[in-house]
Amino acid sequence: MNQPTDPRRKFRITGLCDLERFARCLAVVLKPGDVLLLSGDLGAGKTTLTKKIARELGVDENEVSSPSFTLVNIYEEGRIPLVHADLYRLGPGADLSEIGIVDAIGEEAILIVEWAEYGQGAFGAEALEILLEWVDEERRDLTLRPMGATWEARVPSLAPCMGSEGAPGHSPSILRKKWPGV
Repeated sequence: MNQPTDPRRKFRITGLCDLERFARCLAVVLKPGDVLLLSGDLGAGKTTLTKKIARELGVDENEVSSPSFTLVNIYEEGRIPLVHADLYRLGPGADLSEIGIVDAIGEEAILIVEWAEYGQGAFGAEALEILLEWVDEERRDLTLRPMGATWEARVPSLAPCMGSEGAPGHSPSILRKKWPGV
């Protein structure tokens, strides 16, 4: 994933309160048919971010789990249906046609793909890539790479919503909760 030059596309997340705020800000701009492509090392927070986005869409986050073994989980009870895929077990260069992920693009659901780099180029021209980088036990850097005009137009609204200009190290949250499993 290329690093953006615009500092409003990079956010320092310190604890779950900041991640919840980011999910809330992102959920405001999400629409049916949107594609979110999540990348980052094991433990970076891809599934946790997905749970927080799902909660903002009206899905019980306790029902959201990593689809590492099932490959795809579908949640229809929110305001917009959510298709959650995990390509980790498929590995680089995976044939996504076998599991129907590509069919979900452009549907009335939001598609969130963990380990999206393994499906390079399969997700169309309109998507938001989110790279989660582990800084330390409590902090992550989120780097956003909008693909297509739709996401180029939406991404700038996230920095004001986050209560900062998005510069790394400028976290808006006062209350801190630790990341799960850390």
